[in-house]
Amino acid sequence: MACQWREKREVLEPMIFWIVKLFVLLLLYFPVGVRSYAEADATSAVLEELGKSDLPVLVMMHMHGCQYCQDLEPNFEYLERVFPERIALLKVDGKRATTFAREMDVRSFPEVLLFDKSPRSPGSEGQQTNLAIKDLYSRYLGRFHGARELGALASFVSQATGIKAYWPDSQVQDLTHPSAHDFDLLWSSENGTICMLVFVTPWMDPEYSKMFDGESSTSLLDRIGESETARSLGLQIFRIDASSASTAEWTRVFRIQRSPTVVWMLPGGDYIRLEWPKRPSELRGRMQEILQTFLTRCIEGSRFSSYCSEYLKSVPGTRFSQSSLNSQLYENETEFDSSFTAFDIEHEELDGVEYGAEDEWLFDSLREI
Repeated sequence: MACQWREKREVLEPMIFWIVKLFVLLLLYFPVGVRSYAEADATSAVLEELGKSDLPVLVMMHMHGCQYCQDLEPNFEYLERVFPERIALLKVDGKRATTFAREMDVRSFPEVLLFDKSPRSPGSEGQQTNLAIKDLYSRYLGRFHGARELGALASFVSQATGIKAYWPDSQVQDLTHPSAHDFDLLWSSENGTICMLVFVTPWMDPEYSKMFDGESSTSLLDRIGESETARSLGLQIFRIDASSASTAEWTRVFRIQRSPTVVWMLPGGDYIRLEWPKRPSELRGRMQEILQTFLTRCIEGSRFSSYCSEYLKSVPGTRFSQSSLNSQLYENETEFDSSFTAFDIEHEELDGVEYGAEDEWLFDSLREI
């Protein structure tokens, strides 16, 4: 009997171990009973949530049995991961919170509304203040229109609030608080790596947001990072929010004037900067092709050869420059795009100007505005 029990135990123990392990994994990936959003089924509850929130509130109006509401729900809930601790989510039963629905002119479901955070006076922290129905529009930021896709929802929030989206499944690394140490590591020529810095802002053209700061399924940067050329070069891609005060030094050093702007940092202290046109329609869907060709002709080969510069001249609406931080900054900058002749002449004249502390402060302040 003892031998039989020992044999059964040897068989059962591994099975129990794997069952327990599977159960733990299920709990980790599919947490039960944990909600990332608040719910309200009366106008008073909606006003209470809006009144106490220290974050912008994204409201989803829904009704029981609405199939379109059920289809939208996963994308709506996922936004908490895209804007971690930056926005609050509120689901409202529009058939029960009728006064709120009527005041906001909600006539069909689902409807997505955005409200600003509650203004707090000094010393009012921790106090709960219900929002009056007449004051709803003082906090109202907008109503979502468009395809109910995750990327479009995130772009709507970013455009209205200035809060940048962060995509947890993206291969692109976000430098949220880049330091001088980060700069030295990226610039190091010892490891021979090539880095691609992409400067973005929350209020970019929605088409640019989708490609340069969107989810992985629509992200141009993710597709470039997965290409054979990028992998063979060991290309590292970093995204930087040019609107953030924490990145002001980086935007000043690279003279970021538009978003998106792409900067390639090369071994040896050189970098190449590419500024996209203000409207993506000027490139008519060629952006991936341009970046891919740029990698092949300008990075993979002999860097900034005549073969490379000829290609750069052929791209409409963009501005290219080559610089080196090993010499005086911008001393050797070269502009290529003939369609920006007037701007480039002005830009070259500015390059010789020494910026004082007041000028830099003014430049950063205007950029923040």
